Amino acid sequence: MLTVGCTTVVFSNNQPPERTALAAHSALINAAAAVSRADWPRGERASWAGAFADFTGGTAGKGEMVEAYLASLAPGPGRVGAIKSDAWSKIRAADALVEAAYSAAEAVQPAAADVDVIETAIGDLREGRDVYVASLKAAAKHGDPVDNADIRALKTAFNDSISELGAAADDLADRVASDRTKTYARPGSRRNLSSSL
Repeated sequence: MLTVGCTTVVFSNNQPPERTALAAHSALINAAAAVSRADWPRGERASWAGAFADFTGGTAGKGEMVEAYLASLAPGPGRVGAIKSDAWSKIRAADALVEAAYSAAEAVQPAAADVDVIETAIGDLREGRDVYVASLKAAAKHGDPVDNADIRALKTAFNDSISELGAAADDLADRVASDRTKTYARPGSRRNLSSSL
């Protein structure tokens, strides 16, 4: 059984392998969507990789995200608490995605596309880390009470989640590669491969 947000996905040994694999894939997609959900507008993006490269390169996108996010929060003493609550919700979503990723790796036929889903979520998680941390720092500059220890704890938790997701993605990629190797070695593998194109 896997719980993603408010949804519980039950994996049963009595289910056909294809249905179990589909359930694992669906749980992974739902968990990744929760991680990728943003509390700020992203606008049009040509590609996830390109957008993330622009973001980490220090372009105006980051500042705009922070400004838009802060503007969406009610001003006052509760703003810092709201930022921290949103940030920790994102981290919990990442933990659920880690669990879903390992479940997907145990599927009968793990999908290479699921690795891409996780890698996209990792980029969004990095984005979330940077925006939430920058938002706390901006709130502090405006006089809101922000504890530096809270900022460090958030950064550490985000970094740990990113590392765990990376390890889960590697594990899934290894399972996909192993499954492909078995398919090539199996008699009749040419037919199997052509049907997956």
